[in-house]
Amino acid sequence: TMNTYIILFPQKLDNENLFNALIDQFPDWVRLVPNHVWQIVTDDNKSTDVRFKISEKMKEYQQILPFLVMNVTRSGWASHRIDPEITDWLKKDR
Repeated sequence: TMNTYIILFPQKLDNENLFNALIDQFPDWVRLVPNHVWQIVTDDNKSTDVRFKISEKMKEYQQILPFLVMNVTRSGWASHRIDPEITDWLKKDR
């Protein structure tokens, strides 16, 4: 089964190469807040699995940044004045 996670970077993620390397590990994603928050869909079963993938990729780029991974699978959501491209992605049945 697929699971949905929010990944939050408190610090701005400026390195575009690192960003691409991090996010390309997950085939289905949307950027909720530029340079700070993404939502991904993956077959990883635990938040710690996602955390491990991200932290290992950071090591390859010799950058260690704080981040948070939250499992939000089948969680409700609501939005106000959010880009329709983002809300359309969120509405997809996964």
